[in-house]
Amino acid sequence: MSLPLFQSLVSAVSRYGCVALLVGALAACDAVEESSSSSSSSSSSSSSSSSSSSSSSSSSSSSSSSSSGSTNQAVNGDVENGILNWSGRGGAEVIRTTEDKHGGSGSALVSNRSAAWHGATFNVQLTPGNAYDVSVWVKLTAEQPETVIKLTGKLVDDSDPETYLEYTEIATATVNSSEWAQLSGTYVPQGTFESFIIETFDEGQEVSFYADDFVVYGEVSDPGTDPEEPTGEGLATLVNFPVGVAVSVSGGSNFLSSSPRQNIVKHEFSQISAENQMKMSYYNETDFSNTLADQMIAWAQENGLSVHGHALVWHPDYQLPSWAKTPDSDFKTKFINHVQSVATKHKGQVLSWDVVNEALFDPADNTTGQSTPPVTEYYRHSVFYTQYNGPEYIVEAFKAARAADPDALLYYNDFNTEENGNKTDGLVNLITYLLQEGAPIDGVGFQMHVLPDWPSITNIKAAWQKILDLDPNLKIKLTEIDVRTNNPYATPPRISQSCDNSCLNAQKQRYKEIIKAYMDTVPANRRGGITVWGIADSDSWYSSTTHNGQTVPDWPLLWNGSLQKKPAYEGVKEALQGL
Repeated sequence: MSLPLFQSLVSAVSRYGCVALLVGALAACDAVEESSSSSSSSSSSSSSSSSSSSSSSSSSSSSSSSSSGSTNQAVNGDVENGILNWSGRGGAEVIRTTEDKHGGSGSALVSNRSAAWHGATFNVQLTPGNAYDVSVWVKLTAEQPETVIKLTGKLVDDSDPETYLEYTEIATATVNSSEWAQLSGTYVPQGTFESFIIETFDEGQEVSFYADDFVVYGEVSDPGTDPEEPTGEGLATLVNFPVGVAVSVSGGSNFLSSSPRQNIVKHEFSQISAENQMKMSYYNETDFSNTLADQMIAWAQENGLSVHGHALVWHPDYQLPSWAKTPDSDFKTKFINHVQSVATKHKGQVLSWDVVNEALFDPADNTTGQSTPPVTEYYRHSVFYTQYNGPEYIVEAFKAARAADPDALLYYNDFNTEENGNKTDGLVNLITYLLQEGAPIDGVGFQMHVLPDWPSITNIKAAWQKILDLDPNLKIKLTEIDVRTNNPYATPPRISQSCDNSCLNAQKQRYKEIIKAYMDTVPANRRGGITVWGIADSDSWYSSTTHNGQTVPDWPLLWNGSLQKKPAYEGVKEALQGL
């Protein structure tokens, strides 16, 4: 740790006492407390202030010692041990590098930026209304033009997409590639905190930069502000099948960096799915390591939740491993190796898998440029389909997954199959084929990304029944349910920029009738479970979408952006209770 930073820490402990937080290294608080005889209570400033500074510092040793001789282990936030709390924003990439650093042995490199707001986010838990001293050191990479970098605090999104009240500028500094500059200031989150953001103004939208020694000082413990203290009366306690939720383990909605989100998950659910981090590209292609997935699974095990794996095989180019993007003669060997290796890695850790995800063609999601196939040709012409010259890869994936983990439940998963139309016919055709070919399939996942008025409950129940009729052992699992409040696809589109009480109550009834239909249609021994696709509206991939050039806001989940229960929660609860 550099001397200025160590002096700042001593000052902060003097101000806050040792409830102060040094991000990524709480042990530092004990060491510094011995070197300072001062003590104080935490600040409760009612408004945020911003300051800016630009100063240079040479790289220092990786640790400092207090006057008592104790080793101060606070080095580079958490960058010395990885970048768990860091994520890229927009198209930016954040990696740990040793090519330059402010202190210690490495820093976070922020690159691949093409817009001012593309940058890095740093995620920690903050208590609303409390004051925090925030500091980070930044430096441009070689040959980058001097520019201004800013540090911003962001709350979870509110319900008004036309304003940006969630953002508070904390500090700015003019930064170059020859010396480190400090961004520091005081920040008071006036609501549920999401993340810190390091970004630029428009003139610096393409520069790459390093960030290091990110520290936050202030009171982080205030049990009275937790919106969801566990009470043992959650949704999962109402039924004897898994009730799950999709979680993110990166970015501003990283539940591992949010105690309120963790409490919601522990209190309400019995299962979690990774929104992204267990898809194909997140596994190292050599040793199949996946640190974020491991951390999520470890958390689930520590808290008594099961894990539904999503997904062993999925087609989009941006989430494919390199061997699938540029297939060669060994494609099939690498394909089977991926499925077996990932399933083996998580053997005993994962209750169930989406073995293959979205293998059916859908004109609403035509990423391959495929022309609309004849009604009897239902398959998406993905790289897997093309390399196998047909759907045999799906059979092979199921067999490989079963060989790797005989105890895991194996599902095929897809969207818009609940419409009871052509894609539902395709699903029936596919599952029939898998059964005929001896694929060890245990169930079918219906994603259930539904609109307020589509599909009808009659069609949803009919689609489920068609699968139930194929084999008496097949389970039905609702794997990704969310209920949007807007329908931009209607004629004319039905879009509102807000969701009032009438809207919220309509969403409640929609959730309730879908869950009730599941309970009424699917026999108890064939219910694979229900998973809601995200915790809060601000976490949802549908919180804001673009349709025909228009930004369409939405509020599709059971908790709002402030992590408060919505009427939709009560709708799900009532349906599970049989009310």
